[in-house]
Amino acid sequence: MQIFKIKNARFCAFLISLFIIFVTALPFLVLTFDFLKLEIRLGIGLVLLIVDIFLLIKIFPVSFSTELVLKIVDANNKMRTKFDLPEKITKEEIEKSVLRFGSSFEPTTVFPQPEILRYQFKMPVAAYAKGLETIISTYSVQTLTNEELKNIIKSAKSNSKNLKGKKNAFYLDAQQKKAPLKRTDIVIIFADSVDTTLEKHLFNIICKEDTDGFNESLIPCVFNFSNKTIVFNCKWLPDAFSHNYARNRDIKIIKNKILERKLDFKHNENYVEFKFEDIDREQTLFQLLKNQKNEFKNKEKEINQKFKNMKDREVIFEEDFLYIKMGEKGVALYSEKIEETKTVNIDTFDLWDYPKTNQIPKKTISQIQNLATSYFLNQGYAVKFLSTEE
Repeated sequence: MQIFKIKNARFCAFLISLFIIFVTALPFLVLTFDFLKLEIRLGIGLVLLIVDIFLLIKIFPVSFSTELVLKIVDANNKMRTKFDLPEKITKEEIEKSVLRFGSSFEPTTVFPQPEILRYQFKMPVAAYAKGLETIISTYSVQTLTNEELKNIIKSAKSNSKNLKGKKNAFYLDAQQKKAPLKRTDIVIIFADSVDTTLEKHLFNIICKEDTDGFNESLIPCVFNFSNKTIVFNCKWLPDAFSHNYARNRDIKIIKNKILERKLDFKHNENYVEFKFEDIDREQTLFQLLKNQKNEFKNKEKEINQKFKNMKDREVIFEEDFLYIKMGEKGVALYSEKIEETKTVNIDTFDLWDYPKTNQIPKKTISQIQNLATSYFLNQGYAVKFLSTEE
């Protein structure tokens, strides 16, 4: 059926959530069956609770990866290369919206200078964020050319750098002070017209200006008044851990605050081509679940075979995972390489991955950490082992 195809990502994600809620609630639902004796209800409820726990543990990896695929599809569904300028949204109205943000600051001497420069700082909403900075700058041009776009972005970056860390919450706890500062940068460009050569590639050029969008993001937003369109990078970052990604904050501010939720997605046919070759948007949710389950099984076999072939104390790094074998047991550590700082962040661990998920003794954990540190130090990287709070 068409409705169960994963291109209807939100509906499919809703079905998964509904199933998990039903399974979780079933043991407690049995307790409401008044036609059964209390002892029978408690017995059935206890059995169902044990089955539930086992089932949820078994289906968690599959449902987790399936929801991530659905979020990728949903994020692509939301993307457009340009939007029509909503009625009654004028330059003056947009400027009024911008002026509601934070405080005004004097720009740097880099030209062109922004007409408006606003800075806002908010307390972090989670333990892994030091704080939330928003910088909004506005520029006006008659005809936007490629060269002028580069100069504006250079100016915006200079002003943003100058304001970085302008305010700080000194009363944050130790973990928050160590966390990265989340920064969102919105560069609003009012153009009477856009050069025809630039206009053809404007969306792709703007997208390339942004970083990875996790902790910092810069989104130029071009208002072309000659054809009444808006162009900005609306590529939402799919997430399974509810992180407050910088780019997603940028997009929310542009859509909900600056443009007051007036962008028309329903009648907008300027779609972005789906570029994930390994995801078939025409497959059903049930096919996706089956494929994810098979993928997990195959991956588990592959990892087991890898550990079987490894020697004692051998270390292998592949696809962001560090595989370490100690005696007849093995552990796979997720390791994030950061090339800019030449550091590696390794997630906390306390369980073996091979042959069974048994507890690792504290003494052995230290030995594994030493092997991991030596491995990356030989490659010129410093190593940091992340705690669960980080």
